[in-house]
Amino acid sequence: METIKGFDEKFDGIKHPRQDEKWSTWLNKKHLNEEAIAWLQKFAYYLAKKGGESNKDPLTASQLRKFFGAIKKIHIQILSRLTQQAAPTPTAQEKKEQTTPAVNDSNTESNKNDKKIELAPVPIDRDELIGIIPQLAYAVARDEGKTKLKDFAEWVKNRLQQISNLQQFTNFIKAMEAIVAYHKYYEEKKS
Repeated sequence: METIKGFDEKFDGIKHPRQDEKWSTWLNKKHLNEEAIAWLQKFAYYLAKKGGESNKDPLTASQLRKFFGAIKKIHIQILSRLTQQAAPTPTAQEKKEQTTPAVNDSNTESNKNDKKIELAPVPIDRDELIGIIPQLAYAVARDEGKTKLKDFAEWVKNRLQQISNLQQFTNFIKAMEAIVAYHKYYEEKKS
């Protein structure tokens, strides 16, 4: 099993860490495990460095953040809809209480009605997710093979096609956050 490397450790060569078959397992866990995080660290290192199997330029931070932002926006919209659906419709008495000054009491009715959103069984509209794929294809075509954008786009496309519920999507968001963070750490600074 791979372990998470220290920040100053280098990887053996710059090569694409292929482990697509494990992602269906990692997406279905409650949280990303150490093996998944180690893979993401290696993948971000690959994306951030010039060279490797293809000898292409690194993926730029703006390329990476553009797609992370679009995917994160969809995640926020889904969570917002679920929160609105989970919120009970206020009664006339509750509406009246909302207009009166609140008493600082930890046992108020509003605190009793707070509900956590259960992630695992919540299906999501895959059409929202799949809509990112044409954007990826367009960006890859514009890139003309200069950077490692195609490798990143293929990884994103394959993960999006595997997602069927909110827990999987949340794990995918966490994976994207890890890639963005590690990419930022490993990217070569322009002086």
